[in-house]
Amino acid sequence: MNPDFEKLRQAIDADTVADLGTDTLTAIKATFQKGTDAYTENLNRLQQAAVPVRILGRHKQLVAAIETTLKLVRPC
Repeated sequence: MNPDFEKLRQAIDADTVADLGTDTLTAIKATFQKGTDAYTENLNRLQQAAVPVRILGRHKQLVAAIETTLKLVRPC
């Protein structure tokens, strides 16, 4: 996802997003959708994982961080 992010970030900074074209923007959107779907799948796995008590706190922090990230990147 990073190469697409960098391309989009540069276009935003240069105010040239419209110059990217529909095909490029559609490809970037697909890449980000695939990435967020993978994050969601990993989050579901983490939420269902059996965790030893000694690392339960760190596990909860990791799950919370991923949930926060997904809330930021998902469209409203």
